[in-house]
Amino acid sequence: MRICKKKFRVFVVKKISLLILAALSISACDGRFANLEASELRKRAYECEQGVNLTAPEIQVCKNIMRECKRREANGQYDC
Repeated sequence: MRICKKKFRVFVVKKISLLILAALSISACDGRFANLEASELRKRAYECEQGVNLTAPEIQVCKNIMRECKRREANGQYDC
C-alpha cells in the first residue's frame, strides 16, 4: 500500500511540475525558447516529436518549441 501511495505522489509531483513548466512556457512564448542553445532546442523538439499521450499544456509547449525551430530555420539556422 505504501508503494502505491509513494508512486502516486511522484506521479502527482511530476504532473504539477509539467503544468508549472507549461504555464511558464506559455506566458514566455517565443522569448524563452529564443534564448535556448541549439542543442537544447533540438533535444526538446525531438522529445516533442516522440511524445505520446501529451497533456494539453505539454502540447502547447511543443507547439512553441516547433514555432521557434521554424523561426530559426527561416533565419538560416537549422537547429532542429
